[in-house]
Amino acid sequence: MPYQGKLKSYSSHRGFGFISCNETFELHGQDVYLSQQQASRLGVAESMLGASVEFEIQLDRNGRPQARQLVHKLETCAAGKDSGEACDAGKEGQHVELSAMSTGRIRSYNEKNGYGFIECEKDTATDANRQEDVFFSRPQAAELELANGLFLGAKVQFTLVFVKGRPQARNLLWLCEPDAQEASMPWSGQAPLPHEVPVTDLAGDAALEEWFSDQRRCEYDLNRYAKALGQLSIYLEQASGAVATRNVLKQAKSMLRCPKCRQDELLTRPHVLNLLEEADLCWDQLQHHCHGALKEAVKDRLRPPPQKPTPLLMSKLRFTQDLHSKAFNHGKHSGQTIDWLVGRLQEGKVHPEDPEMILNVVHFHGEYRTLNNRHGVALARHAKQLEALSPTSSPLKCWVRVWPLVRGLCIDDGSNQDVARKFLNANSTSSDGTAIFSKSRRTCLTEVLQKVLVHVSNLASSVSEDDLGMHLVDAGLECPARIEISRRSDGKSNCHGWVTFSSPEAATRAVELHVPPLLGREVKLQIDFVSQADASMSVVSGGWILCRKCQNRCCPLMDTMLVQDMRIPRDGTPEAKFEPKKGYFCIGKPDSLINSNLMDHPDTSCTSFKLKQVNCAGCSSDLGNVQKTTAMTGEWSVLMGEQVVHFKCASVLLKLKDSDDMCLEPTKWGSMRALLQDSNRYLLSQLTMRLVSELMSTAWRNSGKDVRLIKRRSLS
Repeated sequence: MPYQGKLKSYSSHRGFGFISCNETFELHGQDVYLSQQQASRLGVAESMLGASVEFEIQLDRNGRPQARQLVHKLETCAAGKDSGEACDAGKEGQHVELSAMSTGRIRSYNEKNGYGFIECEKDTATDANRQEDVFFSRPQAAELELANGLFLGAKVQFTLVFVKGRPQARNLLWLCEPDAQEASMPWSGQAPLPHEVPVTDLAGDAALEEWFSDQRRCEYDLNRYAKALGQLSIYLEQASGAVATRNVLKQAKSMLRCPKCRQDELLTRPHVLNLLEEADLCWDQLQHHCHGALKEAVKDRLRPPPQKPTPLLMSKLRFTQDLHSKAFNHGKHSGQTIDWLVGRLQEGKVHPEDPEMILNVVHFHGEYRTLNNRHGVALARHAKQLEALSPTSSPLKCWVRVWPLVRGLCIDDGSNQDVARKFLNANSTSSDGTAIFSKSRRTCLTEVLQKVLVHVSNLASSVSEDDLGMHLVDAGLECPARIEISRRSDGKSNCHGWVTFSSPEAATRAVELHVPPLLGREVKLQIDFVSQADASMSVVSGGWILCRKCQNRCCPLMDTMLVQDMRIPRDGTPEAKFEPKKGYFCIGKPDSLINSNLMDHPDTSCTSFKLKQVNCAGCSSDLGNVQKTTAMTGEWSVLMGEQVVHFKCASVLLKLKDSDDMCLEPTKWGSMRALLQDSNRYLLSQLTMRLVSELMSTAWRNSGKDVRLIKRRSLS
């Protein structure tokens, strides 16, 4: 039985709304629930509040009415009410008739005038007697992130309405990927496809114009990606249908077409794109820990960063513009000049970690790009002065908060500026952010110190920093800015170290130049000890737990976690002699073990929680043991099952997914606690060589005795 009512409320963000209807209220004592699935069929949006709708109801298991089969509606705007988008001008007595969803192609759009037209498909008549282009206004264009000249000819879906008999579009949606439109499909406008549209409103170098055009497309993809993640977050929270949730998940996976944007999402926290792949692969394994991790990671990706800043080497910071003013216009340093702030930094009256010096940055196309150019300039000049005073000093670090590029997320520094808009509107650098000029003094150039770390391995244990430096200079290289050899707690060399060069060119030359053997051993050099990651890397063929002795694969990293939990005492240990304290463990699923044998554990008599011993099938090394999760204090049984493998740190290596030639060798799991941050678990499949590189430069810089990289001997 059909009912008629009015749209009382609807939130596209929360994914539901309510319809008020006197007839159904008398029957059920409450308004009718409207789900997002039902609302999307008619293109319902917040702008249609008060619209008349016709619907049927279906009771849920608790007897509450839910709307079904929404059909077209006829709405009359209330007298004197400014209805905004719903009635365009909000004129008194204006009749708006809404029909079902229609399709067409963007024919034109003028950002300055704020309106455009859609040419309907030939099978979609805007009137019974005539064909007519459909008008859409600036608010509707904003839904698609339209701009001058971009996406003309792209196919869209919209709600067709008639205002005073003239067709207008509401609730525009892309019908498919804009640059996947079929060029052969005829339409009267014959506009070029999105990837063929030239950028005509930019002056200067052709390569720079092309870069800006690519950036606009990246902006478009990132906005759609964030919207898809928002929808996925709602579905995951509401435990919606598996089919609908997986469809949204698959859409989110494919929305980033730019390889650099995909690489950003794969290799930086919170690794959402990686978790989307894992969740898709393990979709039928409902208890797999990647599902819970995805739910939390999506939330992290869409919300502001923690208030606690993280350290970043100044050499990794990039500016977003070519020019800067000489004075600060707002904030604590308002009215002061950059030169004044540099002086305060030199005097020690201001420090890089002070709250007013913390930089807001975004990670875009592999670089950390600052939204506070003037403070970044002050820190860069301060770093250059320190470098001149002490060339061998440790590299200067700045403190940053890394913001996700999410439309609608505003910086909480008092400016209340949209992060995505602020960055993408300001990002006009022609040097990829490595240099910036002063507006008032064009000869005043500030450059980011381009120090590059080169990893040196295969050193003799007796080689000192001075020996290595002299050997490199004798080989024809420029004198390194800094040399550091990794040493154990007893002072003995770990046979590898880091050499810092003052420019990328010098580092590249060092790697390419043949360096003679030192004390009879070949010196191996590798920039940043990080292999370039492949943006299309596969999670399945990615990271592995390896046997340290024979380097056989033992367990995929996708099924392992680094966790913090309470240590378990041996059987019969008196409570007075056991001090409860937290420890760090690497745990995995027994079902995921390969090239391994499960043996009876020799210590079961005194450690009953150890069920089996795990031995490498290739060399019989003791890789760890199988334990009951019930003996652990955390809720690990929910994530991992009733049993888990505890890997011995001294017996395994971590082969990360973005490097085939290097392995991570921690001597104890506690040395990797920086990965946990504020959590008690970390999915090791998210660890990349890029992140290792950053941690080696900050949190792990002085702990080479605990975490180091070694050359992989085997590709088994």
